[in-house]
This record gives sequence, structure tokens and C-alpha cells, in this order.
Amino acid sequence: THSFTHSLSFTHSLTHMTALSSSLAAFSVRSILRSPSLSPLSTHASVAASGVVFSSRRHYAAKTAAASDDGRTPVSDFYRARTRGAGIGLVGLPNVGKSSLFNALCGRQLAEASNYPFCTIKPNTAKVSVVDHRLIRLSALAGSSKTVSAQVTFVDIAGLVRGASEGEGMGNEFLSNIRETSAIVHVVRCFENAQIQHVDGSVNSARDLDTIDSELRLADLQTLDAFIEKAEARLKRTTDPTEIKLGLSAADRFRDLLHSNLQRLAAVQALRLTADEWQQLRLLNLLTIKPQLIVCNVGENELRTAEAENPHVRAVRAVQQEQGGQEPVVLCASLEADLVDVEDPEERQELMSEYGIAESGLEAIAGRCRQLLGLHSFYTVGDSESETKMWTIPAGFTAAQAAGTIHSDFETKFIHANCVSIDEILSSGVIPAKDKWRREGRNYVCQDGDCFRFQVRK
Repeated sequence: THSFTHSLSFTHSLTHMTALSSSLAAFSVRSILRSPSLSPLSTHASVAASGVVFSSRRHYAAKTAAASDDGRTPVSDFYRARTRGAGIGLVGLPNVGKSSLFNALCGRQLAEASNYPFCTIKPNTAKVSVVDHRLIRLSALAGSSKTVSAQVTFVDIAGLVRGASEGEGMGNEFLSNIRETSAIVHVVRCFENAQIQHVDGSVNSARDLDTIDSELRLADLQTLDAFIEKAEARLKRTTDPTEIKLGLSAADRFRDLLHSNLQRLAAVQALRLTADEWQQLRLLNLLTIKPQLIVCNVGENELRTAEAENPHVRAVRAVQQEQGGQEPVVLCASLEADLVDVEDPEERQELMSEYGIAESGLEAIAGRCRQLLGLHSFYTVGDSESETKMWTIPAGFTAAQAAGTIHSDFETKFIHANCVSIDEILSSGVIPAKDKWRREGRNYVCQDGDCFRFQVRK
């Protein structure tokens, strides 16, 4: 047997379907959604993970989404159990600071950030290494020649406007870009600045949340309507209607929830499906299923007090609490972009302390998105001639599946894994001798922070 601690990089791309829509149906649904008696919508489900969109190799939905006694599983669990590698999409209205935040996250100026709507048309994409302080300490203890972090792909998507689901402001193209992402970071403007125009004429964070959420919902309703229409036509021609009926059942239930849970999209993500129903529904790549994180972009001078005193932040938090969503991330995108230009680490830390910033925007957003996507990390530990590396896997992966993320042969040829927690290593300050690592079999369920040495057959 051989002990493998080296790594191979890989990516897996998902295929996506886009659906046709009926403008008449969209108009009637829009009338319902825009009713003044309804409070702002929210697509924020409380699905919990750490950031990033990380590449992986296969789908393990059937293995990692735990079904209840009735054989059904919340749709959000099915989604998190999927392998994803498409990226985290930054969305919002025009001029809310998406491109400035994108540049800050990437550490360089990749996207134009200007004071006019739609300065971004084509999506900007960049891969960024995740800051992991545990990995840095582990690599130092091991004396590794190289330290390799996981990467996240961020996608800066052009601003959506009211009517995007009907094509307003190139909305169909922009919504299609969102479909290609794994999770949504919704940037909401929470600062006042007369020099930066607002597409709706004034800053109103609750209204802006409603605008984006409504367009995502409307786009999904159109997708579902088109799917149901085609499925019903196929049903008349087929001799084996089983799969078609499963798809129709799931689509009908999802569409009904989108209509009825107008103020609580967490209920939509809690829809319970069987594995077979999910297989029929998942190819639609619905927008409201995607995990969503809200980022409140505040002014530089109010960063310290924004949590308690900024009325726009308070409004966002109130909507999130009402909808059962997660706490928003509060940051200043322009300040984050300025911090990128500070090369001296001590000077950067001093500036962060001055503004009360505990962690960078990249760390905060990557960490929260990781939780939303239900992801864990494991580590392979190298020596002075090899690398220490961080790997990302869906929660619930077994040791054999984790080995398979390094190389596909490792899963089939898996013998056992030698394992120790990274927290144990960091607390002791020393890498344990090989005989001190515990031995785990192929069905061992990986825990976040496990360090592995895999034994596989030749």
C-alpha cells in the first residue's frame, strides 16, 4: 500500500436548463406579487454552511440528503447535497456596490464600478483563494514547502431592475447568469449618497429586497408553467407516465408554494420531496431554491454604528427575521476595496481596527456561504518536500468519498484513512506521530476539520 497525501485539482460543471415563459401568466402573477397589501418578499431560507464555491466531482444527493420516515426530504437539503462548482453570484439593483465588492473580494480591479446603471453587462468571474487561518498554522507546524487553500468562484452579475423577469433591462440574460451560480449574495444598498443615483430614485432597503425577490419568484413561476405545459403534453403521448407524473406533482406543489407563501420563501425551500421527485425538478435549476446571503452595504463613516443605528440595516434585519432568514453581513464595499490596496499587513490591520472590522469581507462572505451550502473542510498534511492542502466537501461525505475528491481512483481503491482533528493538532502545537493517528474505515463520516492520510491499493 502507499500513503497518498498529494492532490489533483478538478472541477465539475453542472448543466442547466432555461425555460420559456408566458407573458400573460407573468403579468397576472406580477399583479398578485405587487399587491400593496403584501409585505416585502424574501428568498432567504435558513439553510446553514462557509463560503465558497468549491469544485468537486460528483452528485451524491441520494447519499447525503437524509430523508425522514415518510421518505421525503426538504428541497434545500437536496440542493445542498448536490456537488456544485459554478460560483457565488453577486446580485442586486444597479449602483448598490456589487462591482466594488467583487473587486474587493478578488483583491484587484477586475470589474468597472461606475455611477450609472448597467456599467456591468457581461458577468465578471474570478477565482479567489479562501483565507483559512487553521490551514496556515497547520502548514507551519508541518514545515510544508507549500500551502494550498480552497478556492471560491465569485461572479459579478449585472444589476436587476423591476420587470427583469419580462426582459426589462436585459433581465432575461441577467437571470440566466444567476441560474449558473450555486448561491446568491444579494447586495443591498444601505447608504445615502446624493452623488450616486438610485435606480428607483431613493434608498429603501426593504423595497429593494422585494424587487429582487419578486423577480426571482416570477422567473421561477414562468419556468414551472412552461415545464408543466410541456409535461402535460408529453403525458398524452407516453405509454409510461411514471416519471412525468412525478415531475408534474413536484412542479405543481412548488408552484403552489410560490403563489401561497408570498411572505415566507423559507417555506418554499422547506418543501418536502422524494428523491425521485427531486430528480425530475432539479434540472429546472430554480432560482428560489438557491441559498441566499444578504449583504448590507453601508457608508464608511457609519460602519461602526450601522448595526444599531442605520435604518436601512434595521429594515433588512426586520425582513429577515419575519421571513425566517439569516442575519445579514454588514460591510462597506468601498472601504473593503481600499483595504486591498494596503500592502503592509500591519497597516491594513490597524485600519481595520480603526473601523471596527473584525474580519475581511472575503472571510465573512466566504464563511457564511460555506455554511449556506453545507460544506466541510478536510486537510492533507505534507512535509518539507510536499504541500499541506485544504479540501472542501459536502457535509456527510464518507472517508472514501473524501479520498475520491483527491483522485477518482482513491475512492474505489480505498483501504483506510488515518485521521486526526486539526483542532487537536493546533492545541497541542505538534503533528502527531503516524502511529498516533486513529484509523477509520471507508464509511466513516467526515467531520469538519479532519486531517487525513489515505491508504489505497496500487
